[in-house]
Amino acid sequence: MTDFYKRFLSAFFFIIIVLALIGFSSFAFFRYIIALVVIGLSLLNVYEFLLIMEKKGKIISFPLMFTAASLFPLSFVFDNKLPLLVALGFFLASFLINFQTINGAIERISLTLLGFVYAIMPLGVMYAILYSSDEGKMWLLYLLVVTKMSDIGAYIGGKLFGKRKLMENISPNKTIEGAISGFLFSFISSLCFVGYIGFTQAIFLGIILSLLAQIGDLCESLLKRDVKIKDSSKLPGLGGFLDVFDSLVFNAFFLYSYLIF
Repeated sequence: MTDFYKRFLSAFFFIIIVLALIGFSSFAFFRYIIALVVIGLSLLNVYEFLLIMEKKGKIISFPLMFTAASLFPLSFVFDNKLPLLVALGFFLASFLINFQTINGAIERISLTLLGFVYAIMPLGVMYAILYSSDEGKMWLLYLLVVTKMSDIGAYIGGKLFGKRKLMENISPNKTIEGAISGFLFSFISSLCFVGYIGFTQAIFLGIILSLLAQIGDLCESLLKRDVKIKDSSKLPGLGGFLDVFDSLVFNAFFLYSYLIF
């Protein structure tokens, strides 16, 4: 089976599951089911992040990271202020667990906090977007569509027209043509939501999210390039869970900030 068809089938089943979860999110008990799904995905993200760090010879606390991956998404279920307390507790704990081993403490604390911000927080933020308002389902769907269309457009454009390398030192397969295609796919998909978010917002958010999606993709490529691996794990057709969520990292933070402020 070619790489394209593997990607297509994996993406298809992933999309069906996500749409089902969003569709049933209005039911009260589904709020907890979705939280459990988000926790599961956060744990997988953390596991892959820790594997990347291990390949670099950096060991950070598994128990602390897995506790954070469980508690942070769950905190959004109960109160919108609770995630801040969980984040504060994690920040404090990242220091406390290093009191006994001083050598290398700065590096371990820095990597621990990076793992929290990069692998855990974006998924919790997406859960928060879903339940941020009556239009939460639409906004989460908008975020996923606009972001992932960037990935799809970049892949198709790169395969069909890609000639000039975008940033070969970070991601050898990415091309300028693919980046332009990804931007256009993402921007046009944003315009499809004009009826829901208005023309001005569709233009503004379409530009910002399409650019941030590609930056997020490059940022994860930077991490993988540093440890000389192609995929964060072996998820069929998609590489790994971090490879799926990389383009959503900055977009989730930006859209949530935009909505609450």
